[in-house]
Amino acid sequence: RSKKEDAIQVDLLNKDTLKNIFTEHNPDIIIHCAAMTDVNLCEIKITEAHKQNVTATKNLVEFCKEKDSKLIFISTDAVFDGKKGNYIEEDEINPINIYGKTKAEAEKIVQTLDNHLILRTSVLYGAGGEKKIINNMMNKLNNNEIIEVVDDIRRSPTLIDDIANAINLTIEKDVKGTLHLT
Repeated sequence: RSKKEDAIQVDLLNKDTLKNIFTEHNPDIIIHCAAMTDVNLCEIKITEAHKQNVTATKNLVEFCKEKDSKLIFISTDAVFDGKKGNYIEEDEINPINIYGKTKAEAEKIVQTLDNHLILRTSVLYGAGGEKKIINNMMNKLNNNEIIEVVDDIRRSPTLIDDIANAINLTIEKDVKGTLHLT
């Protein structure tokens, strides 16, 4: 759906609700971008991270199989260990934190669908992302505040608008498989 007022909020852990929504709407495509993304919080709340990132995805995959819906799954560069850099889609994943491990596990579940697309993104920012690191940095810069960051990590911040445009393009072109999108 393209209109915000048509959006449906769903508890992805509630299979009855999911079943009702899939039955009522019979979606052709699901874009799954819900996740527990706070890396530090995932380390503290491991069970919750697994529920939000793996179990929720498993539930969606189950209904996508039943309804033959395509699943576009938003993943992360955190499925890699960061030792090599400049990863390509065929590189072996090797997550080093709970967030990356749960997203990698979810990717494997998504790959059981014939009709899927996994989009690996990195450091998303944009409107509505007040809790995101790039948005926080931009706010501090605007307020002439000091920013403290690590200097031994390279990332590719990605504007959420660019992700949305790319998703539209992948839908138009019926892209399947795994893509890195930053």
